[in-house]
Amino acid sequence: MHFGKDLQLEQLIDEAIRRGTFKSLEELQEESDEAVTCRCSKQMINKLNKLILRELNKMEVKNTTLLFNCIHKYGKRMSIQGEDGLAAMTKQGLVQKISNI
Repeated sequence: MHFGKDLQLEQLIDEAIRRGTFKSLEELQEESDEAVTCRCSKQMINKLNKLILRELNKMEVKNTTLLFNCIHKYGKRMSIQGEDGLAAMTKQGLVQKISNI
């Protein structure tokens, strides 16, 4: 699958939450990060936290690792309400939420 410049990482995370499928996120990891921009809502941190916790509770380390890899790979290209994605997620408590796992 080819992901265009208007890809929304958040849509793929929503899909993983609703359907429990990580196929699109796996395919995203295979794409060049230069072609991807990610505009996310301010709820993105809560969605990520929910999905990471769910996958850890199910002992799905592969899926959890995939989510962290997406954050790492696309974080610099992420924008959450006009703010740098990683900075916004840190401000919203990403590190705190992860350390409480």
